[in-house]
Amino acid sequence: SSVSSSNSYGSDAKGSYASAPGFAFLSLARLFVFLALHCSFPDGKESQSGIGKSTLINRVFGIDEARAEHNQRGVANIETELTSHQNPRLVLHDSRGFESGDRENSETVERFITRRKTHPDIGERLHAIWLCFEAPLDDHGERLIEKGMGAFLERKQDIIGDIPVIFIFTKFDKIIDHFEQKRFGQISFLMQRSAKRHLQQYCLSPIAKVVKDNKFKYVAVTIRSGYETEDERLVQFTCQMVSNTFGLGIEVLTSMAQRTSTEVKIKAESRVRLFCWIYDLPRGETDFMKAYWNTLVSSAEFFGRSIAECLLVIHTDIVRVWNFYDPEAVRGIIISI
Repeated sequence: SSVSSSNSYGSDAKGSYASAPGFAFLSLARLFVFLALHCSFPDGKESQSGIGKSTLINRVFGIDEARAEHNQRGVANIETELTSHQNPRLVLHDSRGFESGDRENSETVERFITRRKTHPDIGERLHAIWLCFEAPLDDHGERLIEKGMGAFLERKQDIIGDIPVIFIFTKFDKIIDHFEQKRFGQISFLMQRSAKRHLQQYCLSPIAKVVKDNKFKYVAVTIRSGYETEDERLVQFTCQMVSNTFGLGIEVLTSMAQRTSTEVKIKAESRVRLFCWIYDLPRGETDFMKAYWNTLVSSAEFFGRSIAECLLVIHTDIVRVWNFYDPEAVRGIIISI
């Protein structure tokens, strides 16, 4: 007979997993991330091509059709939940740019963060904030921080509190291109060293001066090949910081929502096992690992199935629970066994 999905026979992986003490909310929980935009240019207008937030979100969360920012300034509504059927574990909130003198927008963002950071349900709180800046070229008249964002950052601790914040410098490609055009391109280490010095001088130092902290987390992202590790660092930073703030449950949720790092998902699964072992949890019928396998092997529909069909059930459950981005390639390999 034809191979069917695990919905028709085999297991209820999500139900078994969510039965673990402290993790029941994961069956419905979603990761809430707030994206704040800032980009300044000599004419006071934002870049016509945006600052690369959509590309970043697509890469990290595996959402092909996502549009994390809108085509026109002023359209973004911070209260609107941006979701996608491709990744139901994620909810984005986007803001329009922080511009000099735009007090209304700053107050809107502040009210939103204040309300969401104190939400009584931890699963509905704002779990992370990504502050996105376009990496500036100083000799082109581009500036990193204008008055609006500067005022926000000066009050960062009062406004944001303990919500994890990561500074993201997007479109770092143009910085690399800039130094390649200076003929450093043929000497890779000189180009990279110059780009890092530029990042320190025009991005990191100005931020550290305003927030009065030189230990903030940051990444500089680019679409160039060879720099994919920055996406990995962004995910690792986010998971580490949400774990420190909210605990293991939200860390697991973050690892589920992201789709750029298999290593992060594996580490989260290992930490769940370690947590349960240390606290001798769960026990008996609440042991979700045992419950999953007992349900799987005792299912009447499982007997008489081929190895490929059985593997497909397990594979499908892993993909569903941990929210892997899984194009049909792996499924096809199993089916063809």
